Amino acid sequence: MKSAAESISECKILAFYGLFADIFDEMHFSTFNR
Repeated sequence: MKSAAESISECKILAFYGLFADIFDEMHFSTFNR
C-alpha cells in the first residue's frame, strides 16, 4: 500500500509527462504541417 505522498508525487510525474507529451505533439504537428 502506497503512502499519500508517493501517490501525489506519481500523479505529479504523470501530469508532467502528459503536459510534455501535449507540447511535443503540438511542436511536431506544427513542424510537420509546414
